[in-house]
Amino acid sequence: MKFAIFTLISLTLVISANAGAYQNGFITGMVVEKISPRKKAEFHRYNTMIIDTSLFDFPLQKNPVCRPIQVKIAKNIRVPFGVRIIFILITILCVQRGIKDPEFGEFMVGYILGMFIESIMGDNDN
Repeated sequence: MKFAIFTLISLTLVISANAGAYQNGFITGMVVEKISPRKKAEFHRYNTMIIDTSLFDFPLQKNPVCRPIQVKIAKNIRVPFGVRIIFILITILCVQRGIKDPEFGEFMVGYILGMFIESIMGDNDN
C-alpha cells in the first residue's frame, strides 16, 4: 500500500498536464468560489414587529397634537464629473490589460465562468 501511494505521488510530481489559460482560469474560479462561498443576505422585517405600549410611561400632555413625520428621500447621488472620468480611465486601463494579452483574457473568461458555474451548481446551500 505504501509503495502504491509513493509511486502515485512521485508520478504526479513528474507528469504535468498541459492546460490552457482558459482551463486554468476555469479551475481557479471554481476553487475560489468553493473555498469562499458567499453569505446569503439577511432581511430584517421590522414592519411585523408589535410593540406593547402599555409598558412605556408617556409624558402627560395638555393639548396633544399629531405631527406628521418628515422624511428626506435622497433619490440620486450625483457623482462629480471628475470622478466619472477617473473611473472610466481606470476601467479602460484594466480592460486593455486583457485585450493586449490574449492569454490573460482567456484566463479571466475561464475564471468568471468557473465562479459562475460553481455558484449555480455548488451544493453549499447554507
